[in-house]
Order: sequence, then structure tokens, then C-alpha cells
Amino acid sequence: LALAPWLREFCRSRAGAVARPGEPSPAWCSGRSFGEVLLDNRVHWESLGGAIYRNLQPVAPGPASSLCFTGKSQDSLRVSVLGTHSGLSMAVAAAFTQSLREGGKEDISLAYFGHWAWCQNVANCEEPLAEMFRAYQQDWAETEAENNAANFETLVVDLRRFLGAGEPQQLTASDLLLCTRPFLFCWLLRDLWPEGQAQLPMLHYYSGPLLFDVPVNLKEQVLLAFRRTVLESELDLVVSSSALQSAWMMVMAGVAVPHVRPHAAQLRGLYEPPVNAPEKLRALVLRSTWIQSPMGESFRAVLAKVLRANSLEGRLEVDWLLSGKFYEYEDIARFHAAVFLPEQPDKLTFWEQYEMSMPLWLPTADFWVRIHAIGEHRYSVFAHLWEADLPEGAAAAEACGLPAPLFLRSETLHELPRADSPVTAALWFYLTDHVHFPHLQLFGSAAELVSGLLSADLAGMSRKMDAFNAQNWRASSAFYRAAHC
Repeated sequence: LALAPWLREFCRSRAGAVARPGEPSPAWCSGRSFGEVLLDNRVHWESLGGAIYRNLQPVAPGPASSLCFTGKSQDSLRVSVLGTHSGLSMAVAAAFTQSLREGGKEDISLAYFGHWAWCQNVANCEEPLAEMFRAYQQDWAETEAENNAANFETLVVDLRRFLGAGEPQQLTASDLLLCTRPFLFCWLLRDLWPEGQAQLPMLHYYSGPLLFDVPVNLKEQVLLAFRRTVLESELDLVVSSSALQSAWMMVMAGVAVPHVRPHAAQLRGLYEPPVNAPEKLRALVLRSTWIQSPMGESFRAVLAKVLRANSLEGRLEVDWLLSGKFYEYEDIARFHAAVFLPEQPDKLTFWEQYEMSMPLWLPTADFWVRIHAIGEHRYSVFAHLWEADLPEGAAAAEACGLPAPLFLRSETLHELPRADSPVTAALWFYLTDHVHFPHLQLFGSAAELVSGLLSADLAGMSRKMDAFNAQNWRASSAFYRAAHC
């Protein structure tokens, strides 16, 4: 797990080799440690990530003739929400509808389709699209490529038959489609829409790999479809969840897509910071698959040992949200602070927690690399499985000065030390909202976490997060209102 030996092995294996497109800088292999290389490049990477974050902020979509959506009735709006992840879709739908209500439109109805993951949230577990998407996606990563390709053909046949039958009428009679990940399903919906039936305007919102669950033989076709959707369609408006997501889209398809964070408006004001420093601070480690991995269990044991060795059990209580344990949002808000060790940089939990203005601790860049490049190698959103690009994407990456690829090159963990540099993975950290959002607390060890929690001005942090949330919401709300005219 040591990053400096990993960097040395990578440099040794690449010595004398012909540079590949997107090859990391030779300066990274000058005999210095990982920490020294990270220190030398951090300011540049922060500047690069900040430029992507700022320059892809949402702006008004444009004239009414092109990129804003007019419903069939000025008085009401019927929105059909399609996707697979109910939590993401619900957050985006709530933000979109609240922004319109702030603009004076009150009669808005939502209907959910798909969303087989946590389908209980939207009460559609037996809905036909949910069953189709589940049959295709379940165990996709563990299935052979040939079988996935065959399953895709089955999905196309079933979806064409379903849409051709004009069912459900609630979907086809909508004013607007709000489609979330994956793009593959949103594209198929547009492509297989029944002939003779007017195409509906679609607001796309994506978080996670752009090529999520796309058969290998269709990657280029899907990327071309995505590029055309962004650049050519007057019925489609594409939005991403973060600057990292927009960076992926840029280097893969050569398009600039604005990012709007997943707001969780229903959580605002839920957290109330303590007026005075608590006698015993209660911190909650939020749910992630990593905290129950061997690496996560080791960290949990070390943290407990730090507390015991320094007789701090009476001053700091750390609760772990492990599988089998469930807290309502109100329960979470009763803790004084939250700690998050995410196995995915686009996990909705981060934005939900920030929306609560609850002081939040996250791993530093080196800790983050261990989680994402090692602990979650196979299922990482940076996995080689999701990589592909068009010539326009490669040109965009070069023009923007990205010093390394945005995906792993290794297909297995065994290949990692010779195919990928830990410095490449560190660059990704500086493209995430974990860096762009202010007033977050970072830690690189159990001792740093304990020290930071016990010395924190929780009320001051919460006030600053609240002010940033308000500023950020004003921009997001204005963008959504401009998208509906």
C-alpha cells in the first residue's frame, strides 16, 4: 500500500519505453518520493481543476428556439423521470422542480420510470422499465463481454416493443423527460421512440462513467451519439454532476458540458451545530463499501487504538454506519460531525452531507489514491473498463493540458504498479468537488482525524458551508429556470 515504492516500480518498468499518448511527465520519475512529486505538482493541479470547475459553471442555456424547454401548457408541467439510481434522480428532480416553483410555476407533477436500484424510494419495483433495466444491468461487471452484447440486443428488442405499444401513456404524454444515468438508456429511449409520435424534450443529468454498462463493441457509437446529443440536438440539454464528470465528457467526446451539483434541498437546515464545544463530540463515519474492506477495517482498528492510547474515549465517540445499520437523515443530523471515506468520487452522500451544512472530514490526496486506485480498483469509476475516446476528445485533453489520463490503464490489480502511476491517480483528486468545495476538512491518518475533530470550530464551519450552499443554489436555480421557458 506504500505509494513511494509503487511510484518507483512504475518508473522502473517504464524506463526506456516509448512514451504513450497521455503518458505522465518524465519529471515524475526523477528519483523523488511520491510525497515530493505531489507537493511539487499540487498547486498546478489545483489551478487546472479550478479552471475546469469555474469555466464549466452553468450559464443560461440560450434562446428559446434552441435550448430551453416549453411545456404543452403554460400552467402545468408533467415530468417523466427516467434512470436507474433512484437517489440521484430524486435529488435532481427535487432541485429542478424547486427552482421552477421559485420562478412561480406551482403545478408540477413527477412520474418515475426505471430506477430498479432502491426502487422502494419511488415505489416502482415492478414497473416494466425497472424490470428491463434490472435484467440488463444486474451482474453486468461480472458477465463476459459476449454475453453483455447479447443482453444488449435483447434490451433493444424489449424496449422497442414496449415503446411501440404506446405504454405507459403517462410517459408518452409528458411535457418533459428528465433522464439520469446511464446515457446508454437515455440514448436508446430517444433512438427507439415510436415513429409518428412527437419526440419530447429531454434534460439529461449524468453522474458516473459516461460509458457505464456499454458493450465494448458499441463504445465508439455511443460516444458519437453523446457528442451529437450535446452539440446538435435542439431537444436535448445535457448537464453533469461535477467538474470531474465534465472533464470525463471532454476528454472522451470533445464536448464542454456544464456541471450542476446534485442539490438535496430537503436536507437544508436539518443540522444544527452545537453552540458550545460538546463535552463529548459524536462523529459519524458515513456508509461506504471501503470502510468494510480489509483496508477500511485496518483503519477502523488503528483509530480505536489512537483513542485508547490517548485516553480520549470520553471526549470523542466515533460511530460507523456499516451494512445492516440504518439511520434516517434526522438521526445523522444529530451527530456533531461527519467523516466520509468514499469509494466513488461521485457518490451522492457527499453532496447530501454538504447540503446539510454539517462539518465534513474527507481523506487527503494520498489517502484518496489508496482508496480509489487500490481498494476499489476493479469497480472504480476510473476503471479501464469505462475508457474510450474519440479523436475530438483526445485533442481536447491535449489542448487543456491534462498531464495524465483520467482512467486506469491496468485491467487487473496485478498490472497496476507497471501500468499506472500513483501520481496519475492523485491528479484525479484535484478534479473533484472534494477540493473545489470550500470549508471541507481533510485528514491523512487516524491521528490527524482525531486532532481535527477535537479542535474544530463546528459552528463556524457550518455557517460558512451554509453561505456557500446558498450562493451555489442561486446559480443552479437560475440555470434550471432558464432551461424551462
